[in-house]
Amino acid sequence: MQRLSPHYQSFSVFNQLKLEYAKLNQRRKIFYEADSLELLFETNELNYREVDDVAECMYQLHDTDPKLIFDFVVKNPCFRLLPSSETCKIASNMIALLHCLEGAYFTWRFANEKAKCYMVMPNKMYLNMARIEKYFNRRNGEANKLEEQKSNLIRFFAHKFECIKNFINTQIVDLNPAYDEIVFLIGLITFDTNIEGITESTAKTLEEMQKLLVRDFKAMYNTTNIDPQMRLETMFSVVSGIKNSSRINR
Repeated sequence: MQRLSPHYQSFSVFNQLKLEYAKLNQRRKIFYEADSLELLFETNELNYREVDDVAECMYQLHDTDPKLIFDFVVKNPCFRLLPSSETCKIASNMIALLHCLEGAYFTWRFANEKAKCYMVMPNKMYLNMARIEKYFNRRNGEANKLEEQKSNLIRFFAHKFECIKNFINTQIVDLNPAYDEIVFLIGLITFDTNIEGITESTAKTLEEMQKLLVRDFKAMYNTTNIDPQMRLETMFSVVSGIKNSSRINR
């Protein structure tokens, strides 16, 4: 069995990951809610906002957010000894997986507060899927430029919503995850040892981080009646679901 390096023996990978994820969401809030300075000081969490401009929303998801996620990975102390080329591979692998998990989790949470016809994206902007066409009938912002693509985009969002609902029904509902468990899932997809193209040395580092993350995860259940091993097996099953759902949505 591979031993954990002495440097990490007393290091909480989970606590560090939770801190870095909070920083990511703080940066997101600055980029996506900067028009309301008062909201920036309320909490690090993004507020749910209805889509006003489809083009702007898509720009955030496909341009701004990947850069912020890249920064989240690069600045994680767990990776400070890795070559930048390897860190880039980890970040590139993570973007679609994180978006898949966050989209499903936010949609599930929002459905519990509102109705089940809403789809929430990783930037916490939501669409009322029962009235999807209204988002393409506006004449402000960049929405005009999307008019020709209206039918294709509506089909795209409808397909995406079906995939999200399927993932929620098969993975999220029964899991009923607490926030810390979502952070743990983020850790599992961050420290994925099966990333294409990484070196053997990087894979070993990721394996080491994953072992420490699992150690921290099991410790969270010391004062509960939950069997940590059974919960852990469920978590790894959800990660497989995230990967499958991400491939379908690409």
